[in-house]
Amino acid sequence: MGSSFAWIDFADEDRRRVTDVISLFQDKSTVDELGLGVVRDTLSDILFPGLSTIQTRARYFLFVPWLYQKHENRVTPAAEIAYRARNDELGMIASLVAAEDHDGVFGIQSGVKLERLASSVYWSGLGTWGIRHFDGSQYEYHRAFDRLRASRSRTPKDDDGHSLSNPQARSWDPNLPIAPAEFPKQATLQLTRSEAEYLQDRITQLQPRPLLAHLVGHTRDARDTGYVWEHPERARFSEIHEMQVTHAHNFAVITYGAAVLYNLILSEMVKNRDWEAQYRARFSEWITDMDRCAAQLRAWNIDEFWKLIVGQHGPVTAQTKAFVDIWIDRCLPGRGLEAIADDKTIRMLIQNREYQLKRGRARITNQRALEGWQGSAGVFPANYRWFRAKVIVADILDGLGRKDSI
Repeated sequence: MGSSFAWIDFADEDRRRVTDVISLFQDKSTVDELGLGVVRDTLSDILFPGLSTIQTRARYFLFVPWLYQKHENRVTPAAEIAYRARNDELGMIASLVAAEDHDGVFGIQSGVKLERLASSVYWSGLGTWGIRHFDGSQYEYHRAFDRLRASRSRTPKDDDGHSLSNPQARSWDPNLPIAPAEFPKQATLQLTRSEAEYLQDRITQLQPRPLLAHLVGHTRDARDTGYVWEHPERARFSEIHEMQVTHAHNFAVITYGAAVLYNLILSEMVKNRDWEAQYRARFSEWITDMDRCAAQLRAWNIDEFWKLIVGQHGPVTAQTKAFVDIWIDRCLPGRGLEAIADDKTIRMLIQNREYQLKRGRARITNQRALEGWQGSAGVFPANYRWFRAKVIVADILDGLGRKDSI
């Protein structure tokens, strides 16, 4: 019988986390076998607030509120809003796919069978960026549709139809650009200049000011880079942003070795010599990367790193911090990295960590779980959502250089 998730509480953040976890299993770079995701995701939120690994293009930050504004204006009843809004999202797919630039279209493969809609993927980010004013989950918004409409009808309005004395009656930012007349029957992923300026403004208003704000305001397109620390204009990052990126880089490079060693141990357990050779080669490559970053790692202030992580999103579990601290201490330059792969104490650290997280489901102790292993489990360096962030940043930068009509 397959595993399933269920919940009865529709708190926006809880719902987002559950649905994102489901989607993350489709993205190999986010698989978290050693419980380091809480640290990785905290750094991701610091650098790129409002973004997630399953967002694709920037204009969806406008598509979603435009769709709902249309139904607010049409007085769509609460009982029908979920169904009608879904149909509108699905209806956009054909026009988006027909456009020259269709990379990142939601439903490009699934079509009308699409299960995870863009509106649910972007809902949390819309709140983070201050585009969504309704304080609740998408489900709660649908249920409140009639009440919100009634509240708006009782509120005095200005010449543009915006509520004057009751900001709570607003579901969306009153400064949101107006949707094109043909939307949603016709749509493209390209931002106009005014739309790009709006998204840029929303991002630059975030506090504390994130690296994302600097990228959309002071840099050029860097979508060809593999990691944020490879950004060609990194020298122009502020001192705070440089510190955050350095922490992220150090954590990514040093913990990647733990993921490789975990997979090496599994390869030996299943007696697959080809996989074992592959992971020993990857471990040697990791050592080379560690040597390349030796000076940076020697200067790493671990205490400041943990202050950043804990201060942003609350406590990391004592077990997670202890595991990371022991691994870092053993792997810092000058500790003989070549011996780590066969160090019995370090191997026990890795094995105990998996058991701590999974108990009876741990591959280290569960033969059935081990037999289901396909030769790779979470063996990718942390990317911190850069593979998504760089595209969304590029969309906004492209729009800023474009005339105000497409």
